[in-house]
Amino acid sequence: MNEINSNYYRLLIAELQDDLDALETVAKEIQKPFEEKKDQLSNLELAGIAHLLENFYTAIEDIMLRIASKIDKSLPSGEKWHKDLLFRMALRIPEVRPPVFNHQLCEKLDDFRRFRHRSRHVYRPPIPDWLKTKPLVEDLSGNLKEIKRQINLFIDFLEKLIIALEEEELR
Repeated sequence: MNEINSNYYRLLIAELQDDLDALETVAKEIQKPFEEKKDQLSNLELAGIAHLLENFYTAIEDIMLRIASKIDKSLPSGEKWHKDLLFRMALRIPEVRPPVFNHQLCEKLDDFRRFRHRSRHVYRPPIPDWLKTKPLVEDLSGNLKEIKRQINLFIDFLEKLIIALEEEELR
């Protein structure tokens, strides 16, 4: 039998913190050319930013998948699983977990999800539409700050679980 103990949650916290570090690294790589050139980016730079924006959302999705598999013990399936996973993170699941993200952040992250889908599945024009890309890049810093704040609140929840488990073990 696979018993969940405090180390299970400690490992999850470490993984989430590592995921946040990776997310921050990707965000910095996106912002570098944008801050230097703003609206004078070459097609190659635009394509690179689009690819990094895909990676940014994929990293967020990896965080959500980690939480869904390790805490919720359930992964969404079907044609809309990416969207279902995102909006599941706004749910409070009684006796399981609080919301990971609030609804407002989920709506903003849904813009990244939709961008990633378009970027991966639309082949014309081959260069991303800067009018759709620019707002995501401009809001990236604020969104990253809010993602980190909300994930850290979730980590606080996990730390409380650790304390409760360890107190139970002492009894």
